[in-house]
Amino acid sequence: MKKITSYLLPFFAILLFSSTALSQKVGSSSMQFLKVMPCARATAMGDAYSVLASGAEAVFWNPAGVALTDKSEVSLTYLKWIFDTQQGAFSFSMPIGNFGSVGVQVQYVDFG
Repeated sequence: MKKITSYLLPFFAILLFSSTALSQKVGSSSMQFLKVMPCARATAMGDAYSVLASGAEAVFWNPAGVALTDKSEVSLTYLKWIFDTQQGAFSFSMPIGNFGSVGVQVQYVDFG
């Protein structure tokens, strides 16, 4: 019994770890435009903006940041990429009295 266990334990360990080591990244090449952020300040900070996001831009980064809005804000973004690819974004946030805030964002991508 001890001999069987000494063979089975390494076999199952190799089997368990080889599946994750040899797995492929399926579906990682589509929708790459989602990685481009529609905010120059956040991109300049290396996309480490979730904690600092407030106002209209917070709708995209951290929706809870909209609660910090003390006045109405609008953010418009237009990006022109290679091969006539274009991306645009519109975001709006405004406080609603004592109830908190509301925010809306719309994005589009045109692949030419």
